[in-house]
Amino acid sequence: APEVILGLQLLYLVRVLRESPLKLSAPEVSYVATSPASRGAIGLIVIVRRLLVPILLFSLLSCLISMLLAWSTSPDGVGFIGLRSLLLTIPLAALSAVFAWTIALLKLRTQSRIVRLLFWLIPPLIGVAARLVPAVGLWVGTLWVTAVQTPLSGTVVVAVLAVLLTALVLFIWVGNGVHMAVVADDSAMFARLQRLGLFGRLYAGEVIARIQRQHRLARKKRLRLSMPEQGNEFSTLLSRMVLSWVRLLPGTMVRPILRGLMLASAMALTVSVSGWQTPQTWLIVLLTLIYSRPVELIAAFREDVSLPFVRQFLPLNPLVIFASGALLPILFMSIGALTPVLVQVPDYPLAAVLLVSLVVCALGLGQALENVVPRIVFHRYIPYEYTVFVAGILIIGTGVLFRSLMMGIVAAAVVVAVLALLLANSRS
Repeated sequence: APEVILGLQLLYLVRVLRESPLKLSAPEVSYVATSPASRGAIGLIVIVRRLLVPILLFSLLSCLISMLLAWSTSPDGVGFIGLRSLLLTIPLAALSAVFAWTIALLKLRTQSRIVRLLFWLIPPLIGVAARLVPAVGLWVGTLWVTAVQTPLSGTVVVAVLAVLLTALVLFIWVGNGVHMAVVADDSAMFARLQRLGLFGRLYAGEVIARIQRQHRLARKKRLRLSMPEQGNEFSTLLSRMVLSWVRLLPGTMVRPILRGLMLASAMALTVSVSGWQTPQTWLIVLLTLIYSRPVELIAAFREDVSLPFVRQFLPLNPLVIFASGALLPILFMSIGALTPVLVQVPDYPLAAVLLVSLVVCALGLGQALENVVPRIVFHRYIPYEYTVFVAGILIIGTGVLFRSLMMGIVAAAVVVAVLALLLANSRS
């Protein structure tokens, strides 16, 4: 348990080092940041406002965990054990947060890029120190475990509160040296998001993602790569997709791989446990695909067709727009899905590659048809759930009926061809 608590502390430290926690709203940037008020006092108000509710919720979670751990050994005293854990977790969590924020403010005070990079050595150094001197590095976790097992003395409680008070004084002193112009610059994106309000931040996911991309791109001092000056429609749109990933969110290239790995692992486990002969197995597979839609496949396509101003400059055929934006996500998701599938059917690698690639293409096309209106047959938006359900029944039914993996691949190819035809003959 002490090691787990240290891991949580280091994760939080990495988070605040990655992005400054001292953020101000738009009115605060205009009136508070430019006022002669103490910078440390401003930081203290911000840390209390942002961490009060999370610390209380974390303390309640700690209370429940301690009661669960003590239930088998001391069922009569779990109430007092939970209360002790609750009351002790509040100052310990506050102390850990103040310590992490103090280090983040020290990094914020530094203008040198090299010194800022050196701050990333602090988390691994703390881990090494905890390994070499556990009494110092693991004292927070050890104290929490002790509180679960036995009542703490008043001296220990006073000592913890004294350490917390000292940490707050140090935090205020470090905060007084922070330049508010840097804080205001770092708060630009946070201030824009705050204007959306509580419900806006909960439900306006696409707006928030767009603001984050704009802010991230505006802060870049040098843009890598460039689009080719000459090329056809498809190569131009594909180059734009690659540029968006490299410049804005390089880490998002990993998400399709993880998504494919997760979905394929869940389906492979279901088939291996329940058997491929039972209809319940394939029903679970269909429900997994329906309720775990891989939104990464059509992120670029949905944004292109949903903006009329952008759409008028793009090729008329929606299939070209979809293919250029979804080619790389489909490739990465197929790579991730192939790992558990090849483990499940190692004797048919080529068939596994074909089947996985076609299924991933069908999932992307099914989502794309939600955003356009086909000009043939349907003349209305086709919900993703309907597309996956019908296509899944055709593919699975064909494979099971003929007891042939190759027939399932042929059915998947036919489904992809039909969906592509519908998308090609559609309008935004």
